[in-house]
Amino acid sequence: MRRNEVIAAERLVIKNFFSITFFDWEIKEFNILTGGIAAGKSLCVKLAYFFESVLTEVISSAYKEFFTEEFFYDGIAKEFNDIFHSQDPEHDYHDTYIKYTFETNKREFDLSVKWDAKIKKLKWESKYIDNHIEIWYDKIKSKKNFFEGRGMIMKSISAEFRSHLPKTTLFFPATRAIASIINIDIDTSIKTDIKLKDIVQDKFFCTFIEYTKYIRNLDVFDKSLSEINDILKPYKLSRSREELTIPQLLKFSNEVKLISELVYKTTGKNERVITPLEMSSGQQEIYYLLNLINHLDNFFYFYYTRRINYPIKNSLSLFIEEPSTHLYPQEQKTTIEFIIKNFRKLKDDNKINTRFFVTTHSPYTLNVLNNALLKGKIIEDKEKIIKVNKKKNKKNPKLLNEIDSNINKIKFPHIFYDETTAFFIEDQDKCDNQKKQCRDMMIKDKGVMSADEIVDISFMINDDTNHLLCLINELSGIKEER
Repeated sequence: MRRNEVIAAERLVIKNFFSITFFDWEIKEFNILTGGIAAGKSLCVKLAYFFESVLTEVISSAYKEFFTEEFFYDGIAKEFNDIFHSQDPEHDYHDTYIKYTFETNKREFDLSVKWDAKIKKLKWESKYIDNHIEIWYDKIKSKKNFFEGRGMIMKSISAEFRSHLPKTTLFFPATRAIASIINIDIDTSIKTDIKLKDIVQDKFFCTFIEYTKYIRNLDVFDKSLSEINDILKPYKLSRSREELTIPQLLKFSNEVKLISELVYKTTGKNERVITPLEMSSGQQEIYYLLNLINHLDNFFYFYYTRRINYPIKNSLSLFIEEPSTHLYPQEQKTTIEFIIKNFRKLKDDNKINTRFFVTTHSPYTLNVLNNALLKGKIIEDKEKIIKVNKKKNKKNPKLLNEIDSNINKIKFPHIFYDETTAFFIEDQDKCDNQKKQCRDMMIKDKGVMSADEIVDISFMINDDTNHLLCLINELSGIKEER
């Protein structure tokens, strides 16, 4: 069996959902979305996140009476409404249809939604849930506490799909930089009874704040932090030597907790200690992003085990909005390479069923991803030649060994064509053929992405520059005549 052979099929079909007219998305392991502002990139990845996480989210908060079709689907609807907001659902959703399927091991999880004109709301349907809801009810009923029952249900789902069905998800929103400038140790609900989610309507940001607490509480930083420090230069991540004594601000406790503050130390002549608040905007964007990616496998285990009482270490989906925001091109390159490197580590070394989703506006980011795809193509082409020669009992040419040596000298990581999707999403008002609103950018015979849209924009800028230079030359001619 080929190393990257697809053993699971994941698909998301979106019709008439806000800015997306039609998108038939065959989701793979590394997924890239680009396009203009408000075209629908974030909308699509948030839908993918919702469908990949909804079973875990609903089951992790369910109690015994919840396991009826009516209550379970109400739970799904609540999760959906927490993410997608509509002031006029009948207007916004009247022609909406969305269907998600995941198939492996001759098992299929399905979940679809469409507007029901009779009841004037979105109607959810799933053959898989309908066939399992009574089984799940029996499992949770047989246990003394709901926590243990939820763990049993997740274990049975995982076994059914051989651990391939997405269950654990992380979403790094475009608003993540704000996490660096707020005090995440203080719970404002102590004095005011107002929680962060009551002030901030973005569910993804509120959840991301919870993620960052894990990084703040890490006791040990491993050697791989040197790579993060190289990206964040001229700062180096470290722990302050002094432990800070702060009140543990909990409603039912006045205990005092000792914590070690997470700080950076600047390098060079003006060495000083700073916090994330004093970093540049670019560093605030990637501060927690890089650290969480660096500890993904352990974080997933920690975060989800305590929620569902089942240690999930073999399924992981990561969603990253605009990882290149506020970054100089060199840091964009190193950040994207860091993301790909950790994707390879999780998939190849840790044998985790991994899916990464990245949205971007940046041509630099797309070029870095294309270089990773080119390297993947060279590796695959080389292995094909070796395989054919072995079959024919032929020796490999010396040139092949030289190519192999040169590949190893290229330090940046690779991704393969058949584990990647890349789509350009166009503004629906500018798209003549609505079925081509979401255009596949992958070129099979070349093994890379087409960057026609990005190149077109560059040409437009160059045309403006050339026009202005012509005017300057004409003005210079007038001056010389005088």
